[in-house]
Amino acid sequence: MSRERISRKDSTFDSYIRNTSTTLEGPLPPNPPPPVPVWQRLLLTAAEFAQWLSFRDQWILVYPKYTDLAQRTQSIKNQKNTIKANFIAFAEMILTRMAGSGALTADERITFNLKVPDRTPTARTLIETSPSVLLRAKEGRRIQVECRVIADSNRPSKHKDCDVVEYRYTVAAPVAAPDPGSPTPPAPPTPGTPAAAQQVIGESGKAKFILQLAQTDAGKEFTMECRWKNSKENHKSGPWSAAVKVMVIW
Repeated sequence: MSRERISRKDSTFDSYIRNTSTTLEGPLPPNPPPPVPVWQRLLLTAAEFAQWLSFRDQWILVYPKYTDLAQRTQSIKNQKNTIKANFIAFAEMILTRMAGSGALTADERITFNLKVPDRTPTARTLIETSPSVLLRAKEGRRIQVECRVIADSNRPSKHKDCDVVEYRYTVAAPVAAPDPGSPTPPAPPTPGTPAAAQQVIGESGKAKFILQLAQTDAGKEFTMECRWKNSKENHKSGPWSAAVKVMVIW
């Protein structure tokens, strides 16, 4: 069966619009409780039901003329294509509504080409990779962040098993390079984050976003790490990326 609900191929579309219309016109059930028309049970309004049959009636008048080479003209072809396009646009929203209904029988799902919705949530696995992080300093103390997955390194995109991008960053004055002429060697760096560089933690629902920094951050060094975060099962979140740095500009 076609992956499309409504086939664009003329012969298949012809069968579809005829068979679905016949189903919607189906007889009322013979027994109590009070009988409900098929179209109503399948969640159509009276106006939608009437419009569905109207499209069918237009089609069965025009399509035989199109298939008969003696009657086929450009005008007939245009009418045929217009009816088909308009019906598909009209029916798609109704079919989406109908697909979620428990009132559909197995045979009706086949007739309308509607799959049974899968309501079983798919378990997400542990994220084992970290994003590739690209930083761009922009005027006005703004930092543009782009995160990319390994399999799609040409554009920003999120890992399929994450909910958000979690980030952490610091802004600090750049460390001055040691003076090679100084007789006293510089002291070794203190492990950990300097007190002056307070760490900021946040999340973004997009793989590409912009952070606005304070006026006092201009001219300082911005250092960021990111990871793919599973918000519902944090233990499945990915590892942090390598630290990336950029200078904040005015």
